Amino acid sequence: MPRRVAARVTCFAAVGFVLALAHFAGPVSLQAQGRTVWDGVFSAVQAERGRVAYDTYCAPCHGFDLSGVNRQRELAGDLFRGNWDAATVNDLFTKVSTTMPQTSPGALPGDVYADIISHIFASNGFPAGDGELTTESAVMAGILIVGMDGPLPADTGSLVRAVGCFARDGAGGWSLERTTGVLRTREMNASEGAGLVTAETTPLGIQNIPLLGYIPPVMEAQLGRRVEAKGLLIVSADEVRIRITSIQMISETCN
Repeated sequence: MPRRVAARVTCFAAVGFVLALAHFAGPVSLQAQGRTVWDGVFSAVQAERGRVAYDTYCAPCHGFDLSGVNRQRELAGDLFRGNWDAATVNDLFTKVSTTMPQTSPGALPGDVYADIISHIFASNGFPAGDGELTTESAVMAGILIVGMDGPLPADTGSLVRAVGCFARDGAGGWSLERTTGVLRTREMNASEGAGLVTAETTPLGIQNIPLLGYIPPVMEAQLGRRVEAKGLLIVSADEVRIRITSIQMISETCN
């Protein structure tokens, strides 16, 4: 089992940096990532069980039609899809199962939370399949919440992650080689748990992405290894770059 090397590269200037990127233009497509909510990840029976549970535990705050009441966010429609675009089902499950119901967060069994999420998915027009949505975090982490046409474009300033081979570029800087592009993320720190498993199995591609910002000396020894980088996306006319907030070695090889 390889010893992972991770480094957090956060700074107080990060928020200001996002505001300073306005002169860069254009969105960039996100990388493809395994299964999505359009692949039938829950069953119709499960969604119906979820409707009953939702009406009991969630509707008083979020509305029976999922439109949101009492200042709680709507759970169906464009706002929900925008809030959770490019997140994993595990991200949503973690949020719901640790913060809901509002009066007793985390009080329901895991399979009930999975049923409720299935109802939310059905209410958003995602198709049912033959099998039920699992509560296994590693499986849920491999399922993306996206629109029918895929994730929304990532603009300059978006928080993203990419997986590739750690390398030096021609100018003596650092880069990720053989990536399949970037994927929007909700967490700037190095992936752990199910998110790390997803990073370990992310397919490689042909794109090279320069890395900006401070690279800790501990990463010097990781050249040629599979690395995950997270940070703020910079999109210019001819290049996509990442100003890193975290970087970690996730495999000693880059196959």
